[in-house]
Amino acid sequence: MLEYGGGHWSLVFRFSNADQAEPSDLEIAGRYISWTVLPIAALILFVRGLQ
Repeated sequence: MLEYGGGHWSLVFRFSNADQAEPSDLEIAGRYISWTVLPIAALILFVRGLQ
């Protein structure tokens, strides 16, 4: 909900059952991809830098 008051904007977010929230499948997949792709890319750049 976006409210205007007192000359400034304030964002108000309301979550229900926030303690039971779970990450989406897309977020989990993104974490695993970044855990594998970034170290492999760093290793490739490191090896190319040694040559």
